[in-house]
Amino acid sequence: FIASNNKDRVGALLFSDRVEKWIPPQRGRMHVSTMLEDIVTLKPEGRGTNIAEALRFLVGLKQGSAIVFMLSDFIDELSNMRSLLRVARLKYDCIALRVTDPCEQGLPPSIGLLDIEDIETGKLHTINTRDLSFFEKERAQQKRIFEQQKIDVLNVTVGQQYLPVLIRFFHHRTRRGCHRTRGSRS
Repeated sequence: FIASNNKDRVGALLFSDRVEKWIPPQRGRMHVSTMLEDIVTLKPEGRGTNIAEALRFLVGLKQGSAIVFMLSDFIDELSNMRSLLRVARLKYDCIALRVTDPCEQGLPPSIGLLDIEDIETGKLHTINTRDLSFFEKERAQQKRIFEQQKIDVLNVTVGQQYLPVLIRFFHHRTRRGCHRTRGSRS
């Protein structure tokens, strides 16, 4: 709604393992309300996550400069999206909003081996709760890739207030002078 109050155009690209819905940017509160309703009520046809496919769609658009918020846990095959992130970064001001879940870090080590089901794919995985370094390694790899592509990352934790985190993030970006436009290499 902030963008709507600023009379900015707002759109959304919703994806799973495929592009589920593209909502082209428009101005106005009615558009934002309709877009939010679409986001909440979308029943995805796909299962899983394919960020590369969403990025491919995004860089193929004939949109002008824009700030692109990529909201995901980014648990995907990151090597597939490295070059696409570079292209997207040159075309747009990209910000990664990485959703984290405290459950990923809060498993008691006394459980040992634990079978979990990936809710996106239905596949079963066995994790060792005595060694949760997988999550740390995944986040470290994500951090390296985003730093290489000069994409800001903001962690948003499930179940916690996100507005103060967003406000601090944008104040920090403003102080850094980080309002990149398309094609800039700051």
